[in-house]
Amino acid sequence: MEPADILRLACGLFFLPHLVLKFVFLSDTVAFFRRAGFRYPKPTIYLDATVEIVVAAMLIGKIYVAYAACVAATHLLVAAGAAWRANGHTWRWNRGGPDYPIFWAIMCLLVAKSSWP
Repeated sequence: MEPADILRLACGLFFLPHLVLKFVFLSDTVAFFRRAGFRYPKPTIYLDATVEIVVAAMLIGKIYVAYAACVAATHLLVAAGAAWRANGHTWRWNRGGPDYPIFWAIMCLLVAKSSWP
């Protein structure tokens, strides 16, 4: 297995626990989306989950990887902005900051670059 494949799988697989926990702690997720300024948090959560399921499946299944990775990176950068807005202007992930989704987005961009058609 090539290093690019390991990174692609990691980027895709990391969406799965992220997705599950979003619904395990749904009331906290709704509160987060409200603090982030989303007007309709529940529909936004379902849209968010749909994007995560699709990009995870595409990255794991090696389907249109470059495009999936670009969508994943964009999605993660929006999540980073939401974390910045919802949790105060803190940087570190353990304080609710955007550093983790930004790092993950950069990794997705590296996946996109390595698999661009």
